[in-house]
Amino acid sequence: MHSIYLLGIAGILIFSLSFLIFISQAKLQFQSTCIKESLLLQKSIIQAEKKLFSLNPLSSILSYRMKVAQLQLTAATLAMNFPAIASATAEIARIRQQQIKLDQIQRSLIFMTNSRIAVENLRIQSQINQATSSLSNRWNFFIQTFLIIRSDRISKMAVQARTSGLAPNYELKPNYKVEQAVAFNWQLRYLTRNDSQRFLKSSNRLKLSCGVLPNRNGEIWSAEIQKDKFY
Repeated sequence: MHSIYLLGIAGILIFSLSFLIFISQAKLQFQSTCIKESLLLQKSIIQAEKKLFSLNPLSSILSYRMKVAQLQLTAATLAMNFPAIASATAEIARIRQQQIKLDQIQRSLIFMTNSRIAVENLRIQSQINQATSSLSNRWNFFIQTFLIIRSDRISKMAVQARTSGLAPNYELKPNYKVEQAVAFNWQLRYLTRNDSQRFLKSSNRLKLSCGVLPNRNGEIWSAEIQKDKFY
């Protein structure tokens, strides 16, 4: 009788230890996958913004040249200098075409980046789901799990035009950290299977969140990893 009691205690201890290992592994699996993938995505967004902002000097040059050409046209018109009028008009048309081309490049960069972010967001959710499901399958002899993964928001390039008109200068929005954050919430509901409840009966859930935010200090960019919450 005493031996049976000791075996029962040993069974409970072994089961409880295994249960804690599963919880620890599940938490680590989510954290490592989420942080790694979110960091890569955030870095790619930052690189796209660097590329967009690198076009600002060209935007400024074209804007300056347009103002000069318009002043020349005004002066030529007042002086009734028809050759100068024709020259200034042609210059304005050339600059306008260059601005249209630059504007298309800027808008295309923003659109393509935001489209890629949406696709990557779904891919990351799927990867987290696969990683957790693979872990759960290894422990399904005693625990049943239900997984919910969702993103806090679909992040995007948090940029805005700093100047008006075609091919403007671009800058970060004031709330760029929030708008551009790559963040995910993860819930793992679990319960012990019927044949395992003689050792330990448990039904609960894990809730975790992780994310990576952008940070710009002057010309220095960095990515900030959000602290995970564990309930």
